[in-house]
Parts: sequence; C-alpha cells; structure tokens
Amino acid sequence: MEPKDDIPPEQSIGVTEIVELDDTAAASAAETGIALPLGIIQAAGKQIFDSLPFAICMTDAEGYLTYFNSAAIEFSGRLPTIGRDRWCVCWRLFSWNGDDVSHDESPMAQAIRSGNPIRGVRAVAERPNGIRVAFTPYPTPLRNPNGKLIGAFNMMMPVSTLPRWCTERR
Repeated sequence: MEPKDDIPPEQSIGVTEIVELDDTAAASAAETGIALPLGIIQAAGKQIFDSLPFAICMTDAEGYLTYFNSAAIEFSGRLPTIGRDRWCVCWRLFSWNGDDVSHDESPMAQAIRSGNPIRGVRAVAERPNGIRVAFTPYPTPLRNPNGKLIGAFNMMMPVSTLPRWCTERR
C-alpha cells in the first residue's frame, strides 16, 4: 500500500527511519546480515551490565567514572559519583599483601596508562564501614574502531577468602 501524498510521512504506515551505522556495526551487519542502530546496542548493553550479579564499572580515557552497576554499589559499600570518582568505585584499596594502594596506582589506572588489560591480580577493597572484600579485578582498556583509547571497563569478581592479614587483629 502506497502512502497517500496528503498524509505526512511520519504518520504513514511503514515509514522506516534511516540510521547510519559506524564502521564496526556496518562490518557486523555485513557478516551477520543483522544491523542494529547504535542506540539499541547501547541500551541492550546497559541492561546486560545492570543485570549482572558482580560489580562492573567503566571510565573515560582519563580514568573518570562513566558507569557503574548496582552490584558495584553493594561491592564498594558506597554510591560512587559519575565524573568525579576516578579509577575505581572502592572507598579504600589494598594489595593482596596488605599494602595501601592509592587509586591512581590501582589496576584500573595501570590498565588505562599502559593501554593493556591487567590480569592475575587479587586485591582487597575496604568499604566505608570497615568491612573488607577480597576480589580479582579485570580492568580492560576500550578502544574506538581506529584504535584510540576511549576508556576502560572493569569487572570485579569476588574471591571467597580474605588474606590472613585481613582477619588478624589490628
């Protein structure tokens, strides 16, 4: 059925919005035959991250927090601030052997500065109420299709046992 000339295009049945795809989405569409507008991809990604049971956060290329899920609030025991908190959601951070780790020396900061993922590290976060949580971070730099660093993603997986120094009397 052809739209009538006297009906505005936005009201006619079957009007399709034309969406320009970036290079990555266009390549994916060519391989799979499926093309999704970037807004749909972003919305789906946010829903997925929000539903994960473990702490997730993202930063921009300077390390400023751009996203965190509700599990990150529970993990850190605080409400991080987008655009103000830098490098991580933790209130206080320790190495596995008990040394204080400043946020600008955290695994996330190291990943952003080096441009490489950090793996094989365990750490301890302290919440503002003094409770400590052992975890393995997985900070991973994010790049645009041209290879430019645009930020980083971190997943903090809980570790079931705390190091001995955490359980000893202070």
